[in-house]
Amino acid sequence: MLPWTRVGWLMNNNAYKLLDLARGAALATLKTGVTTAIDKGGRDFILNPLRAEIMSGKTPGPRMYNSIGGISNYKYPDSVSTDELKGWVQLQVLRGADLVKVWADRCSDQTLDCVPTFTFDELKLLVDTSHEEGLPIAIHAYHQDTAKLAIMAGPDSIEHPEGLDMVDCGNMIDRGTIYVPTIDHNRYYKDNLAFFGYAPDLEAKFEAYIQDNLASAAQAHLAGVKIAMGSDAVFTGFGENTKELAWFVQAGMTPLEALRAATIHGAESIGVQNEVGKVAVGYYADIIAVEGDPLADVNVVINGVRKVMMGGRVAEF
Repeated sequence: MLPWTRVGWLMNNNAYKLLDLARGAALATLKTGVTTAIDKGGRDFILNPLRAEIMSGKTPGPRMYNSIGGISNYKYPDSVSTDELKGWVQLQVLRGADLVKVWADRCSDQTLDCVPTFTFDELKLLVDTSHEEGLPIAIHAYHQDTAKLAIMAGPDSIEHPEGLDMVDCGNMIDRGTIYVPTIDHNRYYKDNLAFFGYAPDLEAKFEAYIQDNLASAAQAHLAGVKIAMGSDAVFTGFGENTKELAWFVQAGMTPLEALRAATIHGAESIGVQNEVGKVAVGYYADIIAVEGDPLADVNVVINGVRKVMMGGRVAEF
């Protein structure tokens, strides 16, 4: 059974097993030194109890900010009414989401091609409604055509896109949108083609996407766009969450800039920059001990984490 199919089966037949797998993913993530995670797509019956267990100290894992699922246009290509769009956002509020997640395109597992599923006006309404409800919003958009619409709508963050140009970069800066490239997650998919049931000939497509994504991140960095680290970790990808940092350095960042992307800018992307992302008075006491100098070599953070303190407590592994 392929992983996505297995998840669907477990949701309907053994949610306790799914929660147990989520506990393992949380532990693997914490071991990488990630003390705060943003989940942009999980289900409430898994994320809510997991978040509560972590905060109580019962389960080791990073503190979590969750979108509780998200919004996708299941009616596409038919239009969606204003009331429906607002209702989708308000449903996220009622579910207790910390942020709103929108999937602005639909992609094929066979070809990796994607098509937009919302118009600009629809995306703008989703962004405006989320902000009226007091929630940040992240928009998933893989390729340039969808990303342009999403960026113009002014979300707090945009996830994954490649093919960005200087106009897109300027618009992100003007609107305060943080770019989350997730370059490494396509490396993860490329390395695990059989696990996901991908055709062997998709390896070249994933590699091309990685290079396009890397080029977009490099251009955005040069332009002054704020970039945040995201892993888009799924299944066995937990525990590899910080490998994105090496790609950031390849994109032209210094190790310090990469670390800021993993801390300060990640916090800013959901409006919690006064709580996490810094070692300062009034912030959660989140500190990691590494072997080596992370300002000289960012791989020290990827492979050299020795101790993790979260909220003033040293985690026991």
